Amino acid sequence: MQATVGTGIAEVERLISEGQRLQQQLGELGEVLRQTALQLEQGTPAHSGVTSQLVEVSRLLEGWYGQAQELLGKSPDELVLPKVMEALHGHKHQLELAQIRQQALDVLDDISALTYSSAEEFLPLSGLQFDALSLLRDIQTAPVPGETARALAAGKHPYNALLRLALEPALPNDEWLSLLQHLSQELGTELAVAAARRQLVLGEG
Repeated sequence: MQATVGTGIAEVERLISEGQRLQQQLGELGEVLRQTALQLEQGTPAHSGVTSQLVEVSRLLEGWYGQAQELLGKSPDELVLPKVMEALHGHKHQLELAQIRQQALDVLDDISALTYSSAEEFLPLSGLQFDALSLLRDIQTAPVPGETARALAAGKHPYNALLRLALEPALPNDEWLSLLQHLSQELGTELAVAAARRQLVLGEG
C-alpha cells in the first residue's frame, strides 16, 4: 500500500513539474506570437519556426492532458492547464493524506503484534494494545489524519519509541538510555524496562 501511494505521489509530482514547464513554454510562445503579430502588421514575414513551435507545444500539451486525465481517473472539469494543475495538486494532497494514514496504521499494527516473551500475561502491554486498537479505529474512520496519526507517521509518537527500543538491534548507549527514560515517562516503567530487556517481540499479529 505504502509503495503504491508513494509511486502515485511521485507520478503526480512528475506531471506537476511537466505542467510547470509547459506553462513557461506557453508564456514564452505567447511573447513570440505577440512579436510575430507586430512584424506582420509592419509587413515583415513571420519566422518559419513559429509554426513548428506551435505544433510542438500543442503536441506536448495534448500528451500531458492525456496523462493527467489517466492519473486522475476522470476528465478534469475544465481542460485548461491551470485548472488541471489545480486538480493535480488536490490529488497529490489526498495521496499524501492516505500515506500518512497508512504509515500510522502500520505502526499500530506492529504495536498490536507485540508479544511478551514470558508465557504469563503482561498487563501493561495488554492495556497498551487495547488503547492502540481504539486509536487504530479512530484513525481509520477520521476524515483526515489528525495530530496523533501524523506523529505516528513521522516516527515521533511514544509507540514509535517503544518499537525502536524493543526491536532495533545495537542502539547506541546514549540513544538506548534516552529511549528508556522517555518511555518510562510516557508509557510507564514496566513497559520501558520490558522493551529494553528485549522481552517484547514481534509476533504474527
